[in-house]
Amino acid sequence: MRKVPVVFSIDRNVVVPFTVCVTSLLEHARPDTFYELFVLCDGEKLGEELRNEARRAEQTSENCSLAFVDVGGAFAEAYEIRGITVATYYRLLMPDLFPNHDRMIYADVDMIFRSDLADLYGQACAGGELVAGVREVNDFLRDEGSERTKSYLRSIGCDITTYVNGGFLVMNLEAMRREGIVDRFLEHAGRQYLYQDQDIINVVCRGRIELLPMRWNYTLTLYRWAHTGPAAYIKACSREIDEAEWRGTVHYTGPKPWKEFCPRYDCWWACYRHSAAFDAEFCFRAQESVCRAQDEARKSPPRPSKWKRLRRRVCRAFGYKKSYWE
Repeated sequence: MRKVPVVFSIDRNVVVPFTVCVTSLLEHARPDTFYELFVLCDGEKLGEELRNEARRAEQTSENCSLAFVDVGGAFAEAYEIRGITVATYYRLLMPDLFPNHDRMIYADVDMIFRSDLADLYGQACAGGELVAGVREVNDFLRDEGSERTKSYLRSIGCDITTYVNGGFLVMNLEAMRREGIVDRFLEHAGRQYLYQDQDIINVVCRGRIELLPMRWNYTLTLYRWAHTGPAAYIKACSREIDEAEWRGTVHYTGPKPWKEFCPRYDCWWACYRHSAAFDAEFCFRAQESVCRAQDEARKSPPRPSKWKRLRRRVCRAFGYKKSYWE
């Protein structure tokens, strides 16, 4: 049996997404894979009732264990932005929280897994890298937003060629302990980084980051680039894109499917329907809200083009009759 330790950070708001995420992980586990699941949480805010709800995922398989690790009020004063809470910082403590593990996988709960993680766990960080993840920045895009992001990353000391998304990481805890990385993480924890602990990990681990294929963290950004990005990018990454489309881990960066309609909405709800978190009433209300929004969109007249709006403003300014507006 191959043991694979996977760590999550949760608070009371994501117990259901956590259950669905773990369900997808266990459903795609090979018969010889055993997942050691750990949940980092604030014990006072995640009471026993919520913990029991989260434990339902463990009860669906004999090839896993689940343990909660109380980090107390760690990072209570840490910087929050974009609705992302302090729970995201908990992963920075992993080298000290798990002294008996040399290497562990960290994963966000807004994910749907579609393949087994044992091979990746056994191979990543083999060259002494501190962390392994999927690259976040695209060299092929030259638009204003991309250039602004790259400029920001350079300003905080990140290497944009190896800057990785923090939602799925293989972390070399043994090397981090040996090199005192946690203390360096904590030195940055109070700073107002735009991407919070993701920036901290990339700043501190710069030069010691291994890049993984996009299938291990197929974010919304990567998904959009795969279908609307520059032709040169799609051609250069065609093999990675094909692999990610068929069996890549779906990461719902941005809109969350349990809150609103979004790309790959169907993948999450398909897993939710046969997870231990399934609630028929919640499922119905969510589907009904999407249908209602679509109905409203059909009733609303299409917004005029920029040219038509400009022409209307000119006609109003010069007092032309309304028949000339259209």
